[in-house]
Amino acid sequence: MSNTQAFEAGAPFINGSPLAESSVEIFYRMMEPAVEENPQLETQADFKAEEAKVLSLAKAGDWRELTSFVISRASSEVYLSALAERKSLQLKLDEQAAKMKEPARKRDLKNLEVAVPAALKLRGLNKEFRELYEELIFHISRMTQYRTLTARAAQLASILREHEERNSGVFLSYDKETLGSLKARGFYEINSIEWHNARAAGIGGSDVGAIMRSDPAFGSQNYARVVAAKLGELLAEDDPLIAVRDDLTSAIGRGNAWEEFIRYMVQDKHPELRVAFCKSSWHGAPGVEHRHANFDGLFLDEAGVPEGILEIKTGSNPKKWGPVEDGLDGVPPSYRKQVLWYAATAGLKYGKIVAILDDNDYREYDFSMDDPAIKLEIEQMYEATDKFWDEIQARKLQLLEGTFKPAEKMNRLGTHESIDNVALVYSGYSGESKAYSKKLILNALALAQGPEKRELSRKEFQKIIFQVFARHDPSKRKRPFVGIDIETTTVSARTGRIIETGIVKINEAGDPEVVYSSLHGLPEQARIGVGMGAIAVHHITEDRILDKPLFEDPETAREILEHLKGHTMVAHNLGFEDRFFEANLPGYIEAKASGEITLLDTRKLTKYLMPRSTDNSLQSFTEDNGVPYAGAHAAASDALMMIKALLRLQRTIHSGGRFITRRASASLRMSALEEAKQFESDR
Repeated sequence: MSNTQAFEAGAPFINGSPLAESSVEIFYRMMEPAVEENPQLETQADFKAEEAKVLSLAKAGDWRELTSFVISRASSEVYLSALAERKSLQLKLDEQAAKMKEPARKRDLKNLEVAVPAALKLRGLNKEFRELYEELIFHISRMTQYRTLTARAAQLASILREHEERNSGVFLSYDKETLGSLKARGFYEINSIEWHNARAAGIGGSDVGAIMRSDPAFGSQNYARVVAAKLGELLAEDDPLIAVRDDLTSAIGRGNAWEEFIRYMVQDKHPELRVAFCKSSWHGAPGVEHRHANFDGLFLDEAGVPEGILEIKTGSNPKKWGPVEDGLDGVPPSYRKQVLWYAATAGLKYGKIVAILDDNDYREYDFSMDDPAIKLEIEQMYEATDKFWDEIQARKLQLLEGTFKPAEKMNRLGTHESIDNVALVYSGYSGESKAYSKKLILNALALAQGPEKRELSRKEFQKIIFQVFARHDPSKRKRPFVGIDIETTTVSARTGRIIETGIVKINEAGDPEVVYSSLHGLPEQARIGVGMGAIAVHHITEDRILDKPLFEDPETAREILEHLKGHTMVAHNLGFEDRFFEANLPGYIEAKASGEITLLDTRKLTKYLMPRSTDNSLQSFTEDNGVPYAGAHAAASDALMMIKALLRLQRTIHSGGRFITRRASASLRMSALEEAKQFESDR
């Protein structure tokens, strides 16, 4: 469905033509909650006046004045000043990050005389970094409403212009069933369920960079995301990626709103080019049907045959883009591969990537498909993606037949495993010293190798390590466990704050019980700018933390530290809690260095002791040890489940000498669900 088709669904009317409610009213409903609450670049009176002007021009059908409004608003003094301030804050943040590199490196050294002072210095630098980050994000949030209205106006201008051009017969679109060797698959609204499901049935341009790990920072994460999508883990109606498509407060929403406006800008700047609208989805010829393509626009020759591609991008990070004279070399790698994929699959001759950065920085990057370097790159893309697609089809078949077991591969312990790492985990597991733990493991390995020092197989190595852990009698443990779980605003200890802490200890009867469970507040700037994080996961909303003291509150911090001292601190994926406590909990670094706090990561136990577990998640760790996974992502509930599972694991392998998966009974699950409901009501 094109803008105009959506546009013609019903009243109100513009110049005698119907305008869909979704085309205007939705734009003005999206931001209402934020208008009165958040500080903005312009006064509420000025914003309301600008908003009324947009609505008036839209009702009059005046796309030309709306276009002028967009350009003037994107280049206004107040907006340019805000961009300059953002750049200044970004530079300060970069400088602060550079200061943190050396102490961050020294923090990981085994020499405590060097590592501890470095870690303490890093904590101070991190506090300054986080405050700068929060100031930057707060400033960006102040710009959001301003940019949202600009995006609304841009979208309305393009809708009105398309409507007028279609009525007058000058609108240029490509509607044929074939495009080179491609065949049309139909139209799917961008970011809709159907659009995402169709993408899962093949490889599109935006998948190529992820498959080839083009992004050095998120290569593995992006690759895993594409694998999951292609294996059929498709989006539900309430998935955030779906909901965001109409939300102009999001970068994705604003990018969608600007797209057609930018296409018209290209059309106006290049009257010599025939820029065609094309919103069909396409698939490759027989044998390569998995090669999918979508086009923001096409350049047609005089006969109406596509010869070039127009790819449109928006963004707010000009540093990622090079000068236009560099052509495709100035384009971020994933975007480069995306546009080449589309051009190659359609057999086009040339292309143009047009980007508008920060609403006002217009750039055109041109390229020719005759470039030998581009031809080589396309060959590499096809080779990598064809191999990937074959692997996906094989994996699907294995899943269908029930023969694919990713967990066994994931959790298998290799003979290359560092003895120091194993000793560290055993030390936390048993309560023994690191030195004693290492000696115990080396003696067990030496006994198995015999006088001839024969090389052990991976299976033998795994068995020996398991036996060392199994010999530990949990009833004779001297240092008690303390289970910990936290919920945070971001996953990074550099930028995030702790908003919930749950602590579990073992009581005199030998049973785990929650001894601390508390939500923590946020400074106003952090609450408005960074926000609450993954609310859909942890279910902690702003209203629940408004009257709570910060985690950094001295009394709160002292109480939490006292719970940890003298214990082995246990967490699933412990590095997460460890980094956040190092950055936010005074005395924690020193207590670790002195041995007052030792550590155990239950996630590592899945590799050492549970090689046939489904995966290394907390859910698998608890469920495979007979503990129902209920009330997840409430900090105290997660910590309690984890400690219960750890105690059961220790008893199981010590008494039986092997790990046995113990799924919970129905009655135990019902009891756990009731307990989880109580946890949620107490939060």
